[in-house]
Amino acid sequence: MRRSLLVLNLNRQLVITAVLCCSFLYAQDAGKVEKSADQKAVGSQTKCHGPIEILSDTKGVNFGHYKDQILNKVREHWYKVIPDEARPPVSKKGVVGLEFAIEKDGQVKESRIVNSSEDASLDHAAWTGFTSSVPFPRLPSKFKGEYLAVRICFFYNPDMSVISAKPTP
Repeated sequence: MRRSLLVLNLNRQLVITAVLCCSFLYAQDAGKVEKSADQKAVGSQTKCHGPIEILSDTKGVNFGHYKDQILNKVREHWYKVIPDEARPPVSKKGVVGLEFAIEKDGQVKESRIVNSSEDASLDHAAWTGFTSSVPFPRLPSKFKGEYLAVRICFFYNPDMSVISAKPTP
């Protein structure tokens, strides 16, 4: 009787282990961020110069405070989903760049990955942190443009030489 309970218990543990392993593999496949050919081509040419950049004409409006609001909101969501392999002791490195347009009401349109880390888990965490933050605050009323084009870069364990404060002309 005791031996049959032991065998039954071992079989149950094997089944649970197999289910957990298969679930983990499925989650890894589901977490892959697919990019179009355009995104891959753009990504190879895009350089991140800091955590956030305004790409469109600001029409003379100072967006310093607005950029801080966006960055803080995105970071709050991103920090919650950073994968374990990007944390110590592994500390995987990578840079993910996203570009998007913010409409006057704070809604986002035309978002895309322009710089991939080449690691699906890092790309996915950046994308999730970003999409979880939408909508953003309304654009300042002084801004007369239709939208504001923005690039946000997610730096995973960067060397300080990777982050340059300003783009070189």
